[in-house]
Amino acid sequence: MSSDVTKDLLDALLNVARMAENLKKPCGTDPESPQAIQNTQYMNISYAARAAIARAEAALAAPQPDAGLIGVQWWLAELDRYGNAKLVDGQHSGRAGADKAMYLIKALHLDAGRRYAVARVELSEPKPRGKGVNHEAIKTLNDARREAQP
Repeated sequence: MSSDVTKDLLDALLNVARMAENLKKPCGTDPESPQAIQNTQYMNISYAARAAIARAEAALAAPQPDAGLIGVQWWLAELDRYGNAKLVDGQHSGRAGADKAMYLIKALHLDAGRRYAVARVELSEPKPRGKGVNHEAIKTLNDARREAQP
C-alpha cells in the first residue's frame, strides 16, 4: 500500500474519531441517562479509531524485513566504551545460543571489565546506489589506477 494511501486512511480514521467526539452533548450528572449512554458510545467509537491509528502507526514504524534477506544470525557482541558492538563468538541460529555463550564466558570468568550484548544480524544482498557519491573522485581514482598499470 502506498504511503499516500496509508496517510489518507489514517487521516480519515482520525476524522471519524473527531466526528464521534463532536457528537457528544451535555448529559447532566446522571451517568445512566440516555444521553450519557449515547456519549459513552460515541467515545467508544473514538477510542477504537484512535487505538487503530496507534497500532497502524506502530506497525508502519517497525522495521520491515528486507525482500533480499539471506538469513538471520545471532552473535554475542562485546561493547566498547562508546557502546559500539564487535561480534566476538561464532554465529548462532537463535538467541539462546548467544545467551549460552555469555554463560560460558561468565562461568570461565572471562568477562572482567567487559560489557556484552546479544546482536541480531540480518544478512541481505547489498544494493549498490550511487546517489550522494563523489563520482568525480571515483573517476580520478580509476584514472590513476589505469595509469599505474603496465
